[in-house]
Amino acid sequence: MPAARSWCFGIGQPLLGWVQSQPPLEEHEESIDPAVLDFIQDFEDDVISGTHRPLGFYLKRYPEAETQVAAEYLRRRAATDHEAERAASEIDGERIGRFRVVGALGQGGQGMVYEAVDDRLGRRVALKLLQGRLITETRRRRFQREAEILARIDHHAIAEVLDADFDGEEPFIAMRFVPGTDLAAEVRAARVEDTTVLPVAPKTGPEIHRVLRFFEGVALALDAAHQLGVVHRDVKPGNLMVRPDGEPVVLDFGLATGSEDEALTRAGEGLGTPEYMAPEQIEEGRGSVDARTDVYGLGVSLYEVLTGARPFQGASPHEIQASILRDAPPPADRMNRALGSSVAAVVSVAMDLDPERRYVSAHALAEDLRRIQAFEPIMARPPGPAVRLTRWAQRQPALAASLAGVFLAITAALLVALHGIDVRDGLIVDKNDALREKTQALDFARSRLYLARAEERLEGNPSAALALAEYADRLHSTPESRSALFAPLLATRLERRFTAEGAGRVRSVAMSPAEDEVAGVADEDQLWIWPVGPEAGRRVDLPGDGQDLTVVRWLDADGELLVGSAGGTVHRVRGEELLWSSTGGPAVSSIEVEDGRVLVAGEEGRRVLDLATGDPIETGAGEASRPAPTRHAVELIARPGSTERGLRVRSSDGEVSLDVSCPPGEVTARAVSADGARAAVALEPGRVFAWSVLSGEVLVDETGEFRPAGLSWSASGRRLVLTTISRNAYVWRA
Repeated sequence: MPAARSWCFGIGQPLLGWVQSQPPLEEHEESIDPAVLDFIQDFEDDVISGTHRPLGFYLKRYPEAETQVAAEYLRRRAATDHEAERAASEIDGERIGRFRVVGALGQGGQGMVYEAVDDRLGRRVALKLLQGRLITETRRRRFQREAEILARIDHHAIAEVLDADFDGEEPFIAMRFVPGTDLAAEVRAARVEDTTVLPVAPKTGPEIHRVLRFFEGVALALDAAHQLGVVHRDVKPGNLMVRPDGEPVVLDFGLATGSEDEALTRAGEGLGTPEYMAPEQIEEGRGSVDARTDVYGLGVSLYEVLTGARPFQGASPHEIQASILRDAPPPADRMNRALGSSVAAVVSVAMDLDPERRYVSAHALAEDLRRIQAFEPIMARPPGPAVRLTRWAQRQPALAASLAGVFLAITAALLVALHGIDVRDGLIVDKNDALREKTQALDFARSRLYLARAEERLEGNPSAALALAEYADRLHSTPESRSALFAPLLATRLERRFTAEGAGRVRSVAMSPAEDEVAGVADEDQLWIWPVGPEAGRRVDLPGDGQDLTVVRWLDADGELLVGSAGGTVHRVRGEELLWSSTGGPAVSSIEVEDGRVLVAGEEGRRVLDLATGDPIETGAGEASRPAPTRHAVELIARPGSTERGLRVRSSDGEVSLDVSCPPGEVTARAVSADGARAAVALEPGRVFAWSVLSGEVLVDETGEFRPAGLSWSASGRRLVLTTISRNAYVWRA
């Protein structure tokens, strides 16, 4: 028995010879010690599940039959490899019932799986045969239970049972044949090949999503089983089939259990593959084996495929299980930098040592995998610092105890120091409270003063009264201060004040043709659009050329704007959509539209663009390329023999309107309505003055705490818009 020597390394020759001379126990089955029968059952289950336990494990479990257990262990271990080698070759071409065996597919729980042909129906099937030389009634019942479990689950990712026989000499289960390779083979192939059906250690977003989609399908299949009370108990890459189209099939329910058949599982046995076993399968008292156990195995499998490495390593099953209970694996995104934090969080929660902190169901895991693929926020939350610290202390108790002692000593010293600081801070708090009370009393007094001044100015200057009332309310807001705002609001012609939050100076504004919106351009390539009503404004960020925006103009089309910059760029915008940008010209100071052309002018030159595309129109420097001149202009005139100044409007044909007296102050902006009937000027400090060009009647005379920057009339001339250098814009009714 050459194979026996490899398993009996270190055993003396007399003992080995005695082992080899012992007849098989099956020859005198009626006299077998019951403990030995239990050992044989254990050994067969372990071999089938891929678990290789040392002899000492079984001797410790069955001390009353130590000699027979040792002999049977060595004989069966020596025969295991030989049986596996000859199984595929000897059964090829044999008939099992109406099935003709074609070749071996692999080994599963409780038996070998072969490809076979159903001669009656002419279809390929996967034929699972019960293995082992001692097929007991308990093993037959377990084999039957596996078939019954598969038959109950109706899911496309779980193989369908077509036929079964449990009473014959060769019990079998015939299942739907699914082409493909198991995921464990894919992982092994990825170490030596560049191409696999499913990416291993994926590096790109599409590859990562293919892996997540595969495991989402596995999780949904397991959830279908869990809904029927079935727990797989051996979820691992070797039991996950990858079809040629990349879709999954869950295999091998040989170790599965349901709520109604727990009697078939012996107390204390740890079924499963060590590398993928959950803590509650390894050690009693860590929770019950349920759907969350399968979630753990699926999380470990997902970790291995995403990183190319198993999270727990060891030279023996015992070392691996100890590592699972003791060690924390590196986060998945540290092992594979292509993974995002969301993927790592999902893997971490699925593999949590505490079943209570794992996903409550496989469906919940599948949902988070779907969310990542749809770029939606996930529900998983990895363990926080407190949980991680507690688990580290459990893994390193001696070091944790030493650090705790140091921490307590430092804490005691700090408490003494903090007591002295608290005494000092108490004195500071008392002083601060007294100062705060004095400040509040002063603010209250100043608020009352500004309210009185606002009431005095209400009749003569409602805008100033409004500014004073606003300041009083900011100092000390009370029902009285808020009520003082209503009278100047009703008396003033001010309709709306806008603020470009986070911007610099508002350089230019324009009112829409429908007079329901105001557009303004500010520093840092910001375009603001404010409704005239109570709604908040919105900011539109435009591609910058490194220069500030200077000009904005509404088109007749719904919601479309032309915007110019100091860098010579012109944008056409609809809502928040950029239609086109044209670059390469001089700084823009004015924009006009004429016959489908955009006429752009600046101090250093002019150009003409196609309105539809923004492409330059090649024309000469003649009049056709110049923007149309402004029809009217406001002139500031001096009156002979007087220090008083006058204001008048000159039309494009040279006509001069009736002049009016100009208020004192520096004129910083001027504007005339499109029909030439109304004119306005803005003056420093903080005054807006508008009048009728035909009658000289004063339409607007408002003052406030603002520094004017620019003026603009609406298309109808009924509203006047002012910009300031402090990010604000105002609209007055004229």
